[in-house]
Amino acid sequence: MAVSKGDVVTDESMRPVAVLINYQDWQAIEKILETYQQQIRDKVRGEEKFDASD
Repeated sequence: MAVSKGDVVTDESMRPVAVLINYQDWQAIEKILETYQQQIRDKVRGEEKFDASD
């Protein structure tokens, strides 16, 4: 996934507080995060099943 560079938002002291990205990039990131989260859930459920059989 090629994500475009975001715009950094700063406060009055010029400290970075946020990054703005375009919506299409956010949708792609969200899809990756959802897939990863499901993989973690599946792994945890698999370990629970394994532990329950002991």
